[in-house]
Amino acid sequence: MLNKLNHRRLPVHINSSLFDRWLLPVALVILAILAAGVINILLTNFVFTGLSTGASAPLFTGETLDGQQIDLA
Repeated sequence: MLNKLNHRRLPVHINSSLFDRWLLPVALVILAILAAGVINILLTNFVFTGLSTGASAPLFTGETLDGQQIDLA
């Protein structure tokens, strides 16, 4: 019986605000997408480089139209 004394539906609880209904979930989804993108960029640049540990990057050289070697880095 004591539980029912203070239990009433307030207008605040009946109608949820625009922030609760749309803006907060949309903001959380956008934040999750941005976080996934940043993590992807960091993993790609620092972990999945395709080089074994301690190996130096390959030399990027090309050939000009007259047959000379040129450094492309």
